[in-house]
Amino acid sequence: SFPEGYGSCYSSVKNEKPIVSLISIQPNPFQNSTQITFEAEIQQLQLYNALGVLVKEEDVVPSSTFTLERDGLPSGVYVLQLCDEKGQSVFRKLVAN
Repeated sequence: SFPEGYGSCYSSVKNEKPIVSLISIQPNPFQNSTQITFEAEIQQLQLYNALGVLVKEEDVVPSSTFTLERDGLPSGVYVLQLCDEKGQSVFRKLVAN
């Protein structure tokens, strides 16, 4: 199971466009880095390995893109959590080759 706090930035916000429709990750799978493009005001990024262990956490400077560097992460499947300024979060599968 995932650790306490996993997904903790989620809160329900009504009548808002879901941030899941505003995010693009290219390339995925990736080798050295991947570009995350978003329209929502993303504030934080968390990356979990397949066991649910937090392996990377980044505060995102307000912009429309963010480059996630591999920085020695082993090959595998990861869960990427992006949190916006309203407390909503979205999860995406990310594969490192």
